[in-house]
Amino acid sequence: MKTFFEPAREINVRAEVDILVVGGGPAGIMAAEAAAKSGKKVMLLEQRGFLGGNLILGLPILSMLDKDGNQIIKGATGKFVERLQQRGMATGHKRCKLHISLTMVDPEAVKTLCWQIMDETGVEVL
Repeated sequence: MKTFFEPAREINVRAEVDILVVGGGPAGIMAAEAAAKSGKKVMLLEQRGFLGGNLILGLPILSMLDKDGNQIIKGATGKFVERLQQRGMATGHKRCKLHISLTMVDPEAVKTLCWQIMDETGVEVL
């Protein structure tokens, strides 16, 4: 096996955290929020100038309901959608033949709410 030698070098430390979350999409936001609420010092890295990931594409959230119309997605995701609904920035969960259900969200409201959650929970965003 071929190897390369890299001499030691000094690297500045940007921050020391308990948990580093990479990506500010829906999963990253929920992971950072949960970690921060458990008392961890959390940093979230996002390559774009906004948070929200695929939720800001204007596509609906699929399958919050089961085939009988009961809400099955709850927890942090359910609370996120509820907060958007309280602001008039998300529809109710509508039944759909192709996807069981869909929920439309306002992309700009998603960005704003993601930042608000990071601020509320003390997550540093880089």
